[in-house]
Amino acid sequence: PGHKCASIVLEALYKLCEAVLQARIAFGDQDTGARPKFNFALRELGDLRNHMRDWQRNVHVPLTIEILWRDPRGPQDAKPTLLERWLMHYDAGRRAPADTDATDSEMLRQVYKEFAVLLRAVYSLVRVLPAQSLVRRPSN
Repeated sequence: PGHKCASIVLEALYKLCEAVLQARIAFGDQDTGARPKFNFALRELGDLRNHMRDWQRNVHVPLTIEILWRDPRGPQDAKPTLLERWLMHYDAGRRAPADTDATDSEMLRQVYKEFAVLLRAVYSLVRVLPAQSLVRRPSN
């Protein structure tokens, strides 16, 4: 189940990044086309997924997303302000000990369910954090 679990973790990392970025950057219409993974309909950002090659090889590499803001009315060379820092790190060793009677498919299903809950929590959280007011503010 190691390869299948890594595949689930990688897809969850993609979705977590897409949830954060799409809440902070306008990407236009969200046409998912296919059945969404984790039953979580977000546009798949191909460029983002291409930049995540390190995580395709090893899902245990920590992933950091920094949301920076620069006042559009300020000087171009002004230092941006860090609004948010998202750190994602999958550590399989920190999971609770698995039930010895559980089959591989049951364990994979449980990992999938846990990521589905995490995705929904992050999706909700990014909409109540203070940076949301800057993102949705009409430009003057």
